Amino acid sequence: MARANPLPAIQLSLLSFRRAKKSGSIVITGSFSGYTDTTPVCAYGGGKHALVGLLRSFATVAPTYGVSITLVAPTMIDTPFAGPALKMFQDMGLPINTARRVAEAIAFLGLSDDMNGSGAILVDGRLFEAEEGYHAFRKYWLGEEVTNLLDISSNPVVQPFRKGGELAKLH
Repeated sequence: MARANPLPAIQLSLLSFRRAKKSGSIVITGSFSGYTDTTPVCAYGGGKHALVGLLRSFATVAPTYGVSITLVAPTMIDTPFAGPALKMFQDMGLPINTARRVAEAIAFLGLSDDMNGSGAILVDGRLFEAEEGYHAFRKYWLGEEVTNLLDISSNPVVQPFRKGGELAKLH
């Protein structure tokens, strides 16, 4: 299994945008496995969950750099990398994405101005936003008291990291 660390790439991208004094976007390529526990390959699924975590963490910070950060999470893609799993998906009648549709989804997310923090699940070439549901149901998942205590929109711990905050330049 290949090992990769996307964190430095995200950090360097943010720094590059800031130094160039330009806005832009970062699109993380994740997987549907980052939103579910369906994969039998634990390292793969765990790594994809980490990408969703990076999206959620940087969604607050990226706008301070004039950058939008999003994630595309495709289900199975018809590529040589898929190997025998592709046939298994096909035999079960599950939807398969094409590499072209994944590329189109990445372009769409990268060119959209109002998508910061979006995680888009790509199923059979169609995009479904996942992060809105995560935020809407967090109070049921964590409980209302914890959710209210940790509400990042009003949390004074987070405010210095928002655009114009004194700690925003530390990232």
